[in-house]
Amino acid sequence: MADTNLPDLDSNRPASLADDSLEELAMRTFLRNYLQLLPARVGRVLDTLRRGDAEDSMDAVLSLKVSSHMAGALRIERHCLGLEAELRAGSVPGPGPASELLTGAMRSVLAAAGLPTAHRAA
Repeated sequence: MADTNLPDLDSNRPASLADDSLEELAMRTFLRNYLQLLPARVGRVLDTLRRGDAEDSMDAVLSLKVSSHMAGALRIERHCLGLEAELRAGSVPGPGPASELLTGAMRSVLAAAGLPTAHRAA
């Protein structure tokens, strides 16, 4: 499934979740935390895949998928949906292709947010 038409970071997604200024502040705080934790979250997904741990992989993938959806990181969400499908089918994919896709999407999201992209997933 091609994701070239998806934005790196959809700024409308978090804003659509906020009804008032207090909620808007909470969403900005959420987005800031999401971006700060993104390299560690991607690293956790890749680590669990590397270990072949299906249960921990599913937990890490679902966590990253949901938070990426809320943050508007649609490419990361799409990659997580693919990993989730593989895990639900009983396969624990190796970190190889997932590493390239998730790391590349993470760097694009960080760049779109104006943050340094030198972060590496652990």
